[in-house]
Amino acid sequence: MTILKKLNFRKEKSEKSKINNNSGKLKKLLSKISGAFMLPIAIMSIAGIFLGVGAAIATGSGANEGLKLFGLFIQNMGDPIFSSLPLLFAAAFVIAFTEEAGAAVFAAIIAYLVFSALQAALIEPLRDSAQKIIGYKVLFESAGRDPESLIRLVGSSVGFTTLQTSVFGGISVGLITSYLYNKFHKIQFHPAFSFFAGKRFVPLVAILAMVPLSLTFLLFWPWVGKGLSVFGTALGKVPYGIESFIFGFIERSLIPFGLHHVFYAPLWYSNAGGDAATALSQWQQAGNQFVESAGFTAANIQELIDSITKNADKWVGDSTGWQAVNSLNFNVVSFRKQGSSEVQTLRVLDFFAQEFGIKLGRFLQGKYVFMSMGLPAAAFAMVMAAPKENRKVAFASLAPAAFTCFLTGITEPLEFTFLLLSPFLFWGFHAFMCALAFLLMNVLGAHIGMTFSGGFIDYVIYGLIPIQKGTHAYWVYVVAPFYAPIYFFVFYFWIKFKNLDTPGRGQNIKLFTKKDFRNKNKNKNLVDPQVRAVVLGLGGWDNITKYENCASRLRYDVVDFSKIDENRIKSAGATAIRRVGSNHIQIIVGSIAEQLNQRVKASIGQSLEKDSKQSDSNDKNSTSKANLENPKTQNKNLSVYSVFEGNSHSIVELNDGVFSEKMLGDGVFVEPNEFKGLQKVYAPVSGKLLTLFETKHAYGITTNEGIEILVHIGVDTVNLKGQGFKTNLVQGQDVKIGDVLAEVDYDFLSKQNLPSMSTIVVITNMEQSKITNLKQGPVALNQKLFDLEQN
Repeated sequence: MTILKKLNFRKEKSEKSKINNNSGKLKKLLSKISGAFMLPIAIMSIAGIFLGVGAAIATGSGANEGLKLFGLFIQNMGDPIFSSLPLLFAAAFVIAFTEEAGAAVFAAIIAYLVFSALQAALIEPLRDSAQKIIGYKVLFESAGRDPESLIRLVGSSVGFTTLQTSVFGGISVGLITSYLYNKFHKIQFHPAFSFFAGKRFVPLVAILAMVPLSLTFLLFWPWVGKGLSVFGTALGKVPYGIESFIFGFIERSLIPFGLHHVFYAPLWYSNAGGDAATALSQWQQAGNQFVESAGFTAANIQELIDSITKNADKWVGDSTGWQAVNSLNFNVVSFRKQGSSEVQTLRVLDFFAQEFGIKLGRFLQGKYVFMSMGLPAAAFAMVMAAPKENRKVAFASLAPAAFTCFLTGITEPLEFTFLLLSPFLFWGFHAFMCALAFLLMNVLGAHIGMTFSGGFIDYVIYGLIPIQKGTHAYWVYVVAPFYAPIYFFVFYFWIKFKNLDTPGRGQNIKLFTKKDFRNKNKNKNLVDPQVRAVVLGLGGWDNITKYENCASRLRYDVVDFSKIDENRIKSAGATAIRRVGSNHIQIIVGSIAEQLNQRVKASIGQSLEKDSKQSDSNDKNSTSKANLENPKTQNKNLSVYSVFEGNSHSIVELNDGVFSEKMLGDGVFVEPNEFKGLQKVYAPVSGKLLTLFETKHAYGITTNEGIEILVHIGVDTVNLKGQGFKTNLVQGQDVKIGDVLAEVDYDFLSKQNLPSMSTIVVITNMEQSKITNLKQGPVALNQKLFDLEQN
């Protein structure tokens, strides 16, 4: 197989590659978004502890004012976190999308403040005769934007009266600031304005960008916010816990891909997961009213109403709403229904579920069931499924993982072990059981919060400590004991039935991680030996920062020249290597450069380890052997003709350091009579156009005899990105001697300071052939340049 035939991408493969590349880009984007959520979630887990413990101390302090003050002090350590969630999400998304740039975070803070202030300027409060605010006018009052209905969508954020956009406003600010930072942080100005160049320019342009963003939210969010509230209210009325079942299955199914954060965020942190402000308004409008009682004083009533109406953002979503309830300094709510004289008293979480239709915890608490007993039982099944002589080894591996799962809710080692060995166990059984756990906890009326994960530590903090608020935490250990035997017997049977290599079975003594799962997906086909040799020769993926190519060379930027192994690179078929400057390297590989670079880029991040079938001797790609594999090359002679009228010279006279050294093969270069105007370049042989570079400056033709000819217009013309060249050809079509390959704009090329504008014609596979009858000097179009004869 020849070089061009071997490495030419056919149309179907190209289309498939585009799909894979787009899919990879989407996964990368979603992965970044998922990572962005983790920063605020991590701090929220700690803030939630302060809120819960502080509220429990303050509520249970009785007449002890000192203890109550201490509880409030602890509580206030966590309260600012939940009050500033939009700003935290803005900063988190900037960190995720700008490689943790501090200047970008600074710009995001400024941008969010401006975003909020601009809204405040255009939100007009409407007051009654007693100067009480009864609504807000947001731009205009028509089209379903009556001020009274918008009062629930306006509140306070970082000191400004703004729309309550939940985390969506912060995320939008973060994404826009990230884009502006990546685009402008290296911008340069005239020396007179240089002080404002670079990173200092980013906050300035971010301020301007907040004008259209603020107006966009002011225009559309009143409708969007209402829509989310309607959706959240409807979701709260779904019977039999079906919404929790669906949530549980999808959330667990996305765990292997790290995309579960993207899925649950709207339900945890926005109106879609419940809207207490809307629910309170509707409840009061129905004629219901709060009533004082021993555990629910007038001060408590005012605290509840003011907290919900003035800080609506803290009362949306399953997670933030639960934390808001947990921060209240009372445990029960007393009330009287419209038309009834009976005073009812409910635990505050039960009140929200029964009266507001907001079943807090329904998208959180299911995890406690399978993390406390289900997965540990699966680990015990793996131990018992191992041969008796290996059970101690299996226990030593699995016991710490099972205990970690029980204590903290970290499930990765266990889940990814059986996911890799049997996807059915994960998606067919485990994800279903997780969904069922969410449903059961919802139906049974539990209301347990969570921030980090569903381990015993969270269970104590968010289930047992606030149990007086109506968490009904005991339901976890009513349901979980049934999960233990189910998980044990299903796992034990399936491991035996499918003969799975769980720890202690076969040669396996390890647990697997998410990294193993991702590597398995990436490496269903190992990196091919040529790509592996090139990347290892360049010091590995981490040492390469830029991947480019021209017609004949890989043009890469590297971090450290000292890590480069030229012998390994040459074993991949490279004919020469050039180091340019302090971090740029050019690898001369001939006409396969573009395809090889595509294969390298398609493999970025994949494991470079070899399997048992690969060896260093195989790393040398067939590039160096391809010319010997086509017997046609060895049996036939060939004549090569001029590409246009001009002057022909031996390739050695080009003096470019690559072609002139015959690194790509032997041949000639032809100069046109004049380097100006539009001129055509013609095919020097007949054959199939197997290589046509996107930059249109180089064309690879393989003849019927198997001869591979590269027609390369100019030197370093790859940098023009196709400018100055036109062609009507498509890769794979047949060409004949004298067919037009390209039209060249020499007026444009003359302005580009190129080393040469001559057209180079070289034979790239002529190990057992030689050039004879070389024509030098003036040549006409289609006049013979040289013959190729077998040695």
